[in-house]
Amino acid sequence: MATNTAIAQKRVSAAKARRSGKADAEPELTRLERLLADAFDFLSSLKLAVVLLSLLVVILTVGTIWEARYGMRAAHADLYKAWVFVHWLSVGPVRLPIVLPGLLLLLPLLAVNIFCATLSRFPWQRKHTGFVITHGGLLVLLAGSFLTLVAGIDGQLALREGESGNEVILLDRELLRLQLVSVAGEAHGSPSQEISIPLQLGGRNWPEGHRIELDTGRSDLRVAITNFYPRSEASIVYVDSPEGQPYLRLRMHGHIHPPGTPPHEEGEETGGMNVDQPVDLYVASGLVYESRSMLAPAFLVVRRLRYEAEVRDFLNPPSVDHRRGLLRVYSAGGVLDLPVEEYLEKRVAVPGTPYELEITKYDSHVGGGQDGERGLARPVVRVNLYQSRDDKVGRQHVVFAGWSHYPTDLLLWQDALQWVLQQGQVGELGQAFARYRLWPPLEPVKLVLYHPSVDPFAIPAGALARLDIALGPDNNVYYRLKTNSGQHRSGAWTVGTDISAWMGLELKLEQVRWHVIPERQVRPVPKWENENAPPAVRVEVRVGQGADAQRERFWLQRFETRTVSAWNDPHTALRVSYDTESLHLPFQIKLIDFAIGYDPGTGRPASYTSVVQVVDPERGVDEQHVISMNNPLKYRGLKFYQSSYFQDSDGTMVSVFAVGRDPGYPLKAIGSLMIVVGICVMFYMKAYFFAPRSQWREQFGRARTAREALKRRKQGASA
Repeated sequence: MATNTAIAQKRVSAAKARRSGKADAEPELTRLERLLADAFDFLSSLKLAVVLLSLLVVILTVGTIWEARYGMRAAHADLYKAWVFVHWLSVGPVRLPIVLPGLLLLLPLLAVNIFCATLSRFPWQRKHTGFVITHGGLLVLLAGSFLTLVAGIDGQLALREGESGNEVILLDRELLRLQLVSVAGEAHGSPSQEISIPLQLGGRNWPEGHRIELDTGRSDLRVAITNFYPRSEASIVYVDSPEGQPYLRLRMHGHIHPPGTPPHEEGEETGGMNVDQPVDLYVASGLVYESRSMLAPAFLVVRRLRYEAEVRDFLNPPSVDHRRGLLRVYSAGGVLDLPVEEYLEKRVAVPGTPYELEITKYDSHVGGGQDGERGLARPVVRVNLYQSRDDKVGRQHVVFAGWSHYPTDLLLWQDALQWVLQQGQVGELGQAFARYRLWPPLEPVKLVLYHPSVDPFAIPAGALARLDIALGPDNNVYYRLKTNSGQHRSGAWTVGTDISAWMGLELKLEQVRWHVIPERQVRPVPKWENENAPPAVRVEVRVGQGADAQRERFWLQRFETRTVSAWNDPHTALRVSYDTESLHLPFQIKLIDFAIGYDPGTGRPASYTSVVQVVDPERGVDEQHVISMNNPLKYRGLKFYQSSYFQDSDGTMVSVFAVGRDPGYPLKAIGSLMIVVGICVMFYMKAYFFAPRSQWREQFGRARTAREALKRRKQGASA
């Protein structure tokens, strides 16, 4: 400030000397002082202010267009929270660059311009009071806006009814989380090491070839992001491969008419519903993946058969008159029938194989299951299968009556569990078993327990029908259908053939492919198609060094996890998660109740209201608040807005709160008040408070004289 004042004084002296004709008395400015003076004049000029304010209008206009076209994320990443905005505009064959400053650069430039303009009037006089207050308010307002831009909090908190939480998800602060875990998975211990890498992905789809290498801090672990979509949709496609497994595509179609009405005829309006629903079934190694449609409300089982005898028994199950049931053993040597009560604790040879087996135990009532028949007690036999006559230990098998579509080998169950944990895309283990159904692989020896009290094709409670599909050893498809209405059909099922299903619907076998592998594909979704679609990143992981390094590429949508088994330590796996940072609140919020208000006479929601309880042990607070769409909760510098809601799979309502913190709000409020006060001082108080008293007396004297003259003229006119 002192340097600028000295330069200004020299300039004033030089101007006076030029006006008086005394050029030789003009003080000389050094080159540095001249450069500083010119820079100061430029930064404090009104022309620069006009240019910067015009750019601000342009940026806000472009930001509005950008948000409408690409979404809020793109507007923030490219303009509002960027230093420079660069966009290539195609005009015919020519590409022209459009370069604009982002708000992170423009706001400081505006602050410098206002500060220099304020300083240019120094030393300030009494008449500059309004000018200084107004410009000081602008500086405070810009400081608050910049603080909000760089340090504001924008997150979400989702709570189920009756649930408490204090973890706010910060959606604008993304990261890639790497966790080294034991092969047993997260259910058996915490990660041995965790690496969190912040991500700056932008707001638009990446062009092909764009790549970001991430620093993991380990020489044997390299991770890169090779593609990004701000909004994405994932799907499973099946690609032919010699190492693949069978894939079936069914289609359920027809018309469902209301109960008690005659069958639907073409062109007839019955108030029913037309159905045309595809169902994809992929028989994976050890598991059967079923589409989310699940052919509801029917129960579906898919299995593979190795021997022709299994096909015959699948179409026509044998009748059993043994009290403890019949254990049927299928092998390359034929079929071996073992009545349980006769062969309990007896070791017998399996024909055509080197195996021997022994029924070690029989239980008449063992309940539970994962296939919709939970709670139904059924007989079970425990079997030891010996690989040779000299084998003294054997492998343990548990065979449930009526559950021939599940593996009996306990080691196979462990392998299947390990496979589910390694997928990492289905979330927790409970969700994994809900989407993946175990089936017996092509074992050399197949064990099935038939019992007189158990129907192997019983319809589970809550289902209208049961459909069993078998893939035979001759590459043919077989089915068996049983409905609650008494229909019972079975036979071969050829491609393109319809079978009568349930509720008047038809089932068509559209496609069978015997060797395919599933590939997860992720496509970008435009804003107008689904604005709330989750973002996705394509991750490339390289484990190891040199020629032994292994590489794996996969897509992750936000909050998804993938377990990479390729690791130099056989007891360790790498779990990769596309996650966000979290803010842990020092208090708890519990959702007591959630209510939806509807428009009268319609089913359209009109308002959402949440009753929450705030529990803060540090401050001794335990109180309830009501949060509605226009009534946020304000507590400890945070605001909780009613954002949205959804219904969980079990019918529980989940309320979603938008959580925000604006650290620049006090500065913006003070700055706005200072601007109003400064404008009032400049335009309304200058003539009264800052004019010399002699001018006051002169002006007031003239006014008094004019009033007296006017009064005399009026009196003369009346006389």
